[in-house]
Amino acid sequence: MNKKLFIPAIVLGLLICVFARPVYYKLKPKPLPWTKEYIQNLHDQLYDSADKNITNQNQREQVVSCLIEKFRHSLPGGLESVSKDSVYNLTATFLKSCVVNNENIEAVVYWSDKMEQNLKEKLLKQIPNSISIDEGIKTCDCYISKLKSKYPNGIPITLTDSARNAIFSDCIDQVEKSN
Repeated sequence: MNKKLFIPAIVLGLLICVFARPVYYKLKPKPLPWTKEYIQNLHDQLYDSADKNITNQNQREQVVSCLIEKFRHSLPGGLESVSKDSVYNLTATFLKSCVVNNENIEAVVYWSDKMEQNLKEKLLKQIPNSISIDEGIKTCDCYISKLKSKYPNGIPITLTDSARNAIFSDCIDQVEKSN
């Protein structure tokens, strides 16, 4: 298995799901874009959806305000002016600059059965075709196990690609040695 396999920011992806879904689906009756009511609805949805991942209220407010400003600047026609996929992709981009690049924000994606399943599915999509399904599953299970061991209270959103890749590389080695 290729040790230099790049693992995308899966943790960030999970947080994006937390933010993007309410943003797109739960806006109340659609006021005109960027009116006071529209911004308040969006703020409330983002703020509520982030309460488990960013427990510090000031930090949560910073992230939500940052996201709203970025959406407002990029989508003058409002979130409804683009597809769900576009909202998802923009959220990914904006969260990276609002959360990951801000060392003061402490955010985690908490462990749950659903989160683990989503993580495993995303990891399995990254496994090269040259790797058997069985080896891929073992590698994913190892990766999740190591993450849970190292981060029992949840995966920090600021976990770097290099840290993720190091853990994944260890798991690749373990699976290769066991075969």
